[in-house]
Amino acid sequence: CDLSRTWREVSSDHFALAVLVYQLLLHDHPYDNAINSAEPDLPIGDKIRRGLYPHAATVPAGLQASPARPAPQEVSAALAEAFQRSFGLEPQLRPTAAEWVLLLRQLHRQVVPCNRTPQWNGASASRSAASPTPPAPRQQPRRPAPATTGRRWINHCVMPSAATTSAPPSC
Repeated sequence: CDLSRTWREVSSDHFALAVLVYQLLLHDHPYDNAINSAEPDLPIGDKIRRGLYPHAATVPAGLQASPARPAPQEVSAALAEAFQRSFGLEPQLRPTAAEWVLLLRQLHRQVVPCNRTPQWNGASASRSAASPTPPAPRQQPRRPAPATTGRRWINHCVMPSAATTSAPPSC
């Protein structure tokens, strides 16, 4: 593809930015975890062209997200909605860079670091059964632990949430 001869819309940049934000937050490509039972080997480019985003507001029949991977809703409802607009078939609805800055700043204000169990909650359960317990970390002065009620755990941080999930021990 010769990009010097290809016309690009601003909405293409908005789409690309959304893909990067998704990858940075969820460590995955937004279309890579789409499981299409009718066409299991469909390339990512075709999934994008057809709007086969597994976390869309209306998911096409036969399409589902991989249950082994985190979903945008686990980070925040606002981010999930922004990703739905980003990966929908209406390019004019995609969030701008300025909108992403506001959303990510809002998310950053909600993050509480967890120094004891730096794993996503879905990964910690499956890994703990297969791997031995690591040695205890050196004792450091303790600060008050954040409340765990109504919080979700994902990627080294605690996210406030309306739903209550189980918290890793001692964090």
